[in-house]
Amino acid sequence: MSGFKPFDPNSSGGGSFDPTTDIAIERLIEGVSLAADQQPSGLGIANALKVEFGAAIGTGASDVQMDVNGLVTFNTGGLYRVKVVFQFGRTGAASVSELLFRFLINGVQLGRSVGVKLENADALRYIDIDNWFNVPTGAILETEIMRDNSGNNSGGLFQTTPTNEGAGTWNVVPSAVMRVERWIPTP
Repeated sequence: MSGFKPFDPNSSGGGSFDPTTDIAIERLIEGVSLAADQQPSGLGIANALKVEFGAAIGTGASDVQMDVNGLVTFNTGGLYRVKVVFQFGRTGAASVSELLFRFLINGVQLGRSVGVKLENADALRYIDIDNWFNVPTGAILETEIMRDNSGNNSGGLFQTTPTNEGAGTWNVVPSAVMRVERWIPTP
């Protein structure tokens, strides 16, 4: 190993990169659904539901924008972090419900499906999904949930409203949240 030179932490580095100080995450959008519930109308693919994440955010001049239907448009291509949080649940009916989630880019599934089984009528399950995607300019991201044919025809995304002992002591747990972020160099 002739010519090997160990790193000297006391040197100025001359062009070195420190990921703990030279880069940051920029939050571009955060959508929070105000819907009490978002439930597919029936079983199977034909009844898949596009998830909404609240009010529209951004414009065509923004790097990323989201419409009221939950469609995210990447006006600037690049590497983005997309994080979604869902509160899956169901009410009524016996037997097991199987609920699935997926991302689509320009109508084509991106990555794997994520599934959850809810065994009883009052089940709630919090799911947090965090992915990095390299997307082209103009790409449109959709988020869908569906009730699988192998399960009971009940369930979807549900909001939880706490029974507060005082006004505003606990916030509502939303049915769905989406955050889009990207890496940026620090000044």
